Amino acid sequence: MTGIPPVSSIYAYSTDHVVGGVLLTSPPITHQRYYHVSPFKKWVKKNAVKILQRWPEVQDHGLWIVNSTHATKKCAIKMWKSQEGVEVGFSTDGRGDWYISQTDEGWGEYTAEVSTLPIHCTGF
Repeated sequence: MTGIPPVSSIYAYSTDHVVGGVLLTSPPITHQRYYHVSPFKKWVKKNAVKILQRWPEVQDHGLWIVNSTHATKKCAIKMWKSQEGVEVGFSTDGRGDWYISQTDEGWGEYTAEVSTLPIHCTGF
């Protein structure tokens, strides 16, 4: 995207709720999902006793099985615990890449340095 002049902008976000958050990402955003939940349900049912013995907090907090993810090579996140909201400024460098500028403190910025390898999980 050469030839595009650098651009800066500031946005304000707020919520009527006690907590809020803003997530900024760079394209492309990939979505991967495992569409069949039956194998996971069967596995949890088969291993429920072992899971509760090893992690008793599952009884109080439940067990989450992630079967859908979104990924990007660059993102920034800001969360807050008030109804005040947040301001975010960001600029482009003329090549299509962006960076946070003129913004509230407390942003977490993350950039992938290398390709992420698949994560393989095994039973307990």
